[in-house]
Amino acid sequence: MKTLPLLHAILALLFIPVGVNADTIVDSGSITGSSGSTGSYVAETATFTLTAGELDYTELFAEFALIDDGLEISVNGNSLFLSNELSQFGPQDFMSTVVQPNDIADPWTTNSNGIPRLTIRSSLIGTAFSGSVDTSAASAVEYLPNFTVEDFRSFLQVGNNTIDFINHNGSASAQIDGRYSVTVFAVPEPGTLALLGLMPVIGLLRRPRRS
Repeated sequence: MKTLPLLHAILALLFIPVGVNADTIVDSGSITGSSGSTGSYVAETATFTLTAGELDYTELFAEFALIDDGLEISVNGNSLFLSNELSQFGPQDFMSTVVQPNDIADPWTTNSNGIPRLTIRSSLIGTAFSGSVDTSAASAVEYLPNFTVEDFRSFLQVGNNTIDFINHNGSASAQIDGRYSVTVFAVPEPGTLALLGLMPVIGLLRRPRRS
């Protein structure tokens, strides 16, 4: 019988208004542009602010229908991968798929089925690449980069952050077409974590006693 007051107190916690913060898109937009001069230019810049508690819950998502000539992503001035690693000139040299090596076809132009040629998703757990291996592919597959990808999380900082999407024009004209979003995923509120920790206790108190 001594457990009843404690049980009642714990059950009362169920009615405390605790919850989970909603996912928040802190910045999003299109990545488009063209240039007729040789060199690099910033096609788009994402700007957003983060708190210390949000750093590990932040994800970058970007997808591209067209890349001509090359792509670099810079997080607070640090390259996520080396410049010109992603270029329409010989992508089979630095990307393969789980199906077979060297099966990503030039050029990095629009897929006829509306499937992105390249998708990049980067977060605390790493950076993943996928896309359509050619302009007529009916589905997307995972890409395996044959180059070093830096730690996205290590480049983020408390306060102001910027992510630059940089187009590298090797010769003649260049063009890029895509979109991006930076999302801070739901961070459990302290009350929610405390309540979750009490659930096993509630379960123990509700166990029937053996006769």
